[in-house]
Amino acid sequence: MNVATKFIKDREEEITVPFQGDLWGRKQLSEKLTHFISNLQCGATIALDAEWGAGKTWFVKNWKADLEANEYKVIYIDAFMHDFMEDPFLILSMEILNAVKADKTVSDDFKEKLVSAYHAILPNMPMLLWSLTMTLMGAGHFSSTVTQTLKDIKDGTGEFGEKAGELLEEKLREHLTNLVEDYNKSKNELGFFKDELTKLVKDLEKPLVFIVDELDRCKPEFSIKLIERIKHFFDIPNIVFILSTNKSQLEESINSFYGFRSANSYLEKFIDLNIKFPKRESGTYIEVIRTYLSKFGLRLNDNDILILSAVFNLNSRDLTRILQKLALISNHLNHSVSTVMAVIYLAMEQKSMNPSRMSEKEFLDTFMNLLTIYVKGQWSYNSSSFDFPNLAKFADQYGDSQSIRDGSGFSYLLKYYYLEYTDDQLDGRSLEMKKALKDNLKASIYYHETDFVKSWDNCINSGFIVN
Repeated sequence: MNVATKFIKDREEEITVPFQGDLWGRKQLSEKLTHFISNLQCGATIALDAEWGAGKTWFVKNWKADLEANEYKVIYIDAFMHDFMEDPFLILSMEILNAVKADKTVSDDFKEKLVSAYHAILPNMPMLLWSLTMTLMGAGHFSSTVTQTLKDIKDGTGEFGEKAGELLEEKLREHLTNLVEDYNKSKNELGFFKDELTKLVKDLEKPLVFIVDELDRCKPEFSIKLIERIKHFFDIPNIVFILSTNKSQLEESINSFYGFRSANSYLEKFIDLNIKFPKRESGTYIEVIRTYLSKFGLRLNDNDILILSAVFNLNSRDLTRILQKLALISNHLNHSVSTVMAVIYLAMEQKSMNPSRMSEKEFLDTFMNLLTIYVKGQWSYNSSSFDFPNLAKFADQYGDSQSIRDGSGFSYLLKYYYLEYTDDQLDGRSLEMKKALKDNLKASIYYHETDFVKSWDNCINSGFIVN
């Protein structure tokens, strides 16, 4: 009986119940973070560090909803969507202005200092863009999102197109006049801005939380400038910045762009606290996999799930993509062991996209250990170590190492471990067993058309895959 294939796509959804469907247990982290920032007597910049695909965006958006439900003022921006700007000061200050504007506490003095501060750090057209936007806000024309407003002004379209055109010449003259201001005045303006910002947020009962997501995807110069701007101009009591990022990726891009040997020490000057996503408990990881299998319409037995748990300490995005691929070929699988092998094979393919996670030798070693235990029926999930032959050493000592390590060799291995070895053979650790492995791999060359892994290869390579 064919089961309809189901797919799960990342999508924007309105969050009505924060952390609903929290498979990965992230709510506990949010509670600890909320408790921490609620007790802060000063401003802070906190880096939330996790690898790509670990669910950072899902977490910060749900945490934002939870904070707002508890009467915190929260700002969220996707930094990657704004890295076309010359300087992030613009978006940081405008978003803060919007957040406090809801309380009708924005004063003319603050607006004036905001424009002056931006003028002091930016030359030419970026300042004009800011001044135009602030003028339109003062005239009561600001009714859409910050991003849309800036786009309309730049393109000369939308609600602000004609108004921006009328003001352009006037603002250009103002800008050229301001260029002759002396250094000391510019320096003072930056101090005045910070003072006004401090006054603006000092009466908030709870800290203003400013979440900056996708920082590691931005251009390096924009990422660094954003972090520097936060520290120099926005590091005041009652504002907490959360930088959601893959810190190692951010450091790598900064190193590459600026030629630093290590960006870590540089970033530490601007980040007060680094928090890593907690690792998933191995015992509860089984429930996560069961939930995903149900969503995809896949049926695996308990042993299959246990093996999946041990082999795939994957993040949510990796796990989703592997199971999507398995769902596409599940109709070709006739029994549970084939399914296990298919999933292991797909996991190897997935890991090859990110070699730093597991080398091929490490994967082969893990596969040998787990599959041997599985076929013997002696699987114990609590077992932390395995005392079984090392497949890579077999290959190195008895030849044909390349055939085992390349893709075809691995596919043949899948078939023959399941179809050719008996329990007695799997129990043996003698030279005969090692020789049998070598001979079976050689023999498989002549009738690999029956190899079910080969058919999986063909299906995967056909292009009928959702990436």
